[in-house]
Amino acid sequence: MDKDILRLINTACKPVRHSRALGLLNSLRLSESVDKAIRIASFHHLSSLANSMMRIKELKFMANKRNLPPSLADLLTS
Repeated sequence: MDKDILRLINTACKPVRHSRALGLLNSLRLSESVDKAIRIASFHHLSSLANSMMRIKELKFMANKRNLPPSLADLLTS
């Protein structure tokens, strides 16, 4: 499943659809998959998107350790 989502993130990075890529990122379940999504954004020279993805990754997986489901809106506003 994560592999298909990563393909969609790659497609979303091409026409610079940052919000779509961030929404898809929230669907990823594995930390390694999020790392790959960050590499995809970096490959497309989208450093602001990659930085947002890194923030989301930190918050998402910190929340998973506390068993709290993060929402995308909460992740982006902090």
